[in-house]
Amino acid sequence: MIPKIIHQIYWDFTENNKQIPEEWLKFSKNIKNSNSNWEYKLWDYKDCIKLLEEHYPWFLEIYKNYKYPIQKADAIRPFILYHYGGIYLDLDYN
Repeated sequence: MIPKIIHQIYWDFTENNKQIPEEWLKFSKNIKNSNSNWEYKLWDYKDCIKLLEEHYPWFLEIYKNYKYPIQKADAIRPFILYHYGGIYLDLDYN
């Protein structure tokens, strides 16, 4: 059985501390409201690093050395799902 956890990832790739775009927030809120009996986790960059440091240190340097931030966002998803279970949904999905 798949654990009832919905995972999403967001961090500002420009490192200017930009907030989640409003249209993405609407989708995220709809997902949470439509699945109120599911746990919800929004991952930021620090959360992703912490998961690797604590549970998958063998992958940490590979992860940090990816050239593009989107590579990091894509690469962490299997680790999140393997470790916690649940489902992953992109924030920009609608």
